[in-house]
Amino acid sequence: FVLITALFLLIRGNMHRAASPYDLSFCGEVPTADTPLHYGAGMGRELRRVPLIGWILRHTTTGFYAGLTRQTQAAAGVIGTLYGSNPQTWLLLAVLIFAVTLTIQSVTGA
Repeated sequence: FVLITALFLLIRGNMHRAASPYDLSFCGEVPTADTPLHYGAGMGRELRRVPLIGWILRHTTTGFYAGLTRQTQAAAGVIGTLYGSNPQTWLLLAVLIFAVTLTIQSVTGA
């Protein structure tokens, strides 16, 4: 253990620090604003080349994400209303939901 540690410390003394974080991946070249700095950059472009997947992505992603945004904002509005009101109100709501759930379970026998 001591020999390996000493060897590591000797080798480490000869190492140089990178001048920039880009030196490691770009060999000293400076990336431009157009250079993708993530391995997943442009993955969607490749998926669009597959005929069926490309058609689905062209026709549904905008509508899907717009709908998802509307649903998320609506849910946040409901939760914000509950938490923004009197705590006794949302506690009563929780008890009522629990009671309805127990009633449904007892009626269905689940």
